[in-house]
Amino acid sequence: MPVDGPPPSEVLDAMRSYADGHQVQEMLHILLTRLLETQPLDPFEFLIQTLQKDEQLDALEKKAGILRLDLRREKTKKQLVVQLYQRLVVLQRTQHKDKLEAQAPHLARGFLTAQLRLEETRNHMRKQFPSHYRDLIAYFIEHEEEMPVAIPLQHFTQTCMQVLKTRASA
Repeated sequence: MPVDGPPPSEVLDAMRSYADGHQVQEMLHILLTRLLETQPLDPFEFLIQTLQKDEQLDALEKKAGILRLDLRREKTKKQLVVQLYQRLVVLQRTQHKDKLEAQAPHLARGFLTAQLRLEETRNHMRKQFPSHYRDLIAYFIEHEEEMPVAIPLQHFTQTCMQVLKTRASA
């Protein structure tokens, strides 16, 4: 009987990632502590009330929301970087003034830095990398002269992933 869906290890990894991102363990700790301290007659009603009104749980939820995107797996970040590159190449083909560079298979350095200065591109990057989009933009603009004139996907991806790793640990 064929099984539809991802392998169990990927499901477990996704569940663990979700639990970490939403601070499930900390929330359970708070709930169990409250339950043991109070020992109510109706524990389910007590837990429901606690979930709805507890300020410490609300603070944890807000903290998790802020940190959640930083907990994405490297594979997810890489996919977003590749999507960004592909979007920029499509924009280059339709908007670049130099027709020869516009049809090139790689992203032109000048076009990249020009796009990174536009609000539309900045907003798009903000949606994909809310915590680090400024770091990515700043890196490419500051190191423009060091980059190749035609930036291949692999170079772009490696550079972005390196920036994301160094900024995430900073």
